[in-house]
Amino acid sequence: MFLTDMLSFLVLFPSALLCLFPMKNQLKRSLRRTLWRVSALLLLCCALMAFLQTRFGLPDNIFLVPLFLLSFAVYHLSLKVSVWKSLAVFCSSVALMACIENLTLCACTLIHLRLGVNMKPPHMDLLQLGLSVSITLLLARLYLTHGSLVIDHSDHPHSWCTLMLFSAAIFAIDMLLLPMIEKPIEDAGDCLLMLFTSLLLLALWWLMQQLFYYSVSGHLARIRAEERNRFLEAQERQFVSQQHYMKTAEKTRHDFRHSIRTLAELYDSGDLDALGDYLHTYMQAMPVNEVVNYCGNPAVNALLNFYTHVASQNQIALTLRISLPEQLPVSDVDLCNMLGNILENAVLACQKTSNRFIQLTVQEENHSQLYIVAVNSFDGKVRQKDSRYLSTNRNGNGLGLSSVTSTAESYGGTAQFEHDEKCFYSSIAIPL
Repeated sequence: MFLTDMLSFLVLFPSALLCLFPMKNQLKRSLRRTLWRVSALLLLCCALMAFLQTRFGLPDNIFLVPLFLLSFAVYHLSLKVSVWKSLAVFCSSVALMACIENLTLCACTLIHLRLGVNMKPPHMDLLQLGLSVSITLLLARLYLTHGSLVIDHSDHPHSWCTLMLFSAAIFAIDMLLLPMIEKPIEDAGDCLLMLFTSLLLLALWWLMQQLFYYSVSGHLARIRAEERNRFLEAQERQFVSQQHYMKTAEKTRHDFRHSIRTLAELYDSGDLDALGDYLHTYMQAMPVNEVVNYCGNPAVNALLNFYTHVASQNQIALTLRISLPEQLPVSDVDLCNMLGNILENAVLACQKTSNRFIQLTVQEENHSQLYIVAVNSFDGKVRQKDSRYLSTNRNGNGLGLSSVTSTAESYGGTAQFEHDEKCFYSSIAIPL
C-alpha cells in the first residue's frame, strides 16, 4: 500500500524538471547540483506523504496546498529571477500536470467502458507517470533552449503575470472537472466529452506557451534590430568621416606642389614674416583625420568613434584604453553589443549630472581573460529589483544590462554591476 501511494506522488519529478529546465541560466547553483538536491527533497516529501496517506488514510488532495506552497518557496529561493517569472513557470508546469492527470483518468475510464479492463492503481498511476515523463522529454529541448532564452531576456512583469493567470485558470478548470471525471461514468459518450475537454485544455495550454514565446521573441528581435541599427550607424559615420578625410587629403596633395613653389619664392625673397604666415595658414588648412584607430578590430573602432562623437556632443570626458587580442572567442556583433550597451547607459547617466566622465578599459590579462571595465559618473539614483538594475528612463525597457550579462555568460564569462554615490561600475570577464 505504501509503494502504491508513493507511486502516485512521483509525478512531481517531471513537473520539477519542467520548472528547472528554462531556468538553467538563472539558478544560484549549477543545474546538476540543483537537480540532485531537488530530487532528494522530492523523494523525501513523496515518502512522507505516502506514509501519512497509508497510516491515516488521508486523501491525495489534502496535500496539494501545503505541497504547492512549500515547493514554490524552495523553487523561488533557488533562482535569481523575479517572483513573477518563477511563479509563471511554476503555475505553467502545475497546469500541465493537472491536464495530464485528467487525461489519464478519462483514458482509464474509456478503456474500462470499451474493453472491460478495470484500470486501478498502481496501473493508473504508472500510466499517468509514463505520460508525464513522455511529455517532459518532448518539451525538454524546447525548454532548455527557447525557454531559457525567454527567461534570460524578458523582464516585463505584465507578460509573466498574464502567463501565470492563464495557467492558473487552466489549473482551476481542471480541478473543477476532476470530481466529474473521478465519479463512475457509465456512458462512453460522456467519457469522450470529458476526454475531448481535457485535450482542449491541453491544447489551450500549448497555444498559450507558443503565443507567449513568439510575443517575447518578437520584442527581443526588435531590441536586437535597434542594436544592429546603432552599430550600422556607427560604421556609416566612420565611413563618411574617412571618405571626407581622403577627399580633403587628396586635394591637399594636389595643391602641395604649388605650395612648395610659393614657399621657395618667399624664402628666396628673404621675406621671413610672409613665409611664417604662409606656413601657419597652410598647417591650419591640413586635413584632420576624425577617425581614430583604437585597436585592430574595425567593428570596435567604428563603435568607439561613434561614441567618442556622442560624448563630445554631450561634453563628456571619454577616456579609452583599448588593447584587444587578435583572436577573440567573442563575435564582433556580441562584443559591440556589450560595449554599445555599456557606453549607451553611461552616456545617458552622464547627461543627468554636471561632472561628466566615462572611463572604458578593454584588455586581456595573461592571455586567459578578456576584461571590460567601465566607470562613469551619474546622479546616484538607481532602480533595482532582486539585485538587478532596471532602466531609469521613463520608457526604458531595462534590457541593456541584462543583455550584457546573458551575452557574457553565453561565453562562459561573468558580468557585474555596482554603484556608489557618484559612480557606476561595470565589470565583464570572458575567458579566452
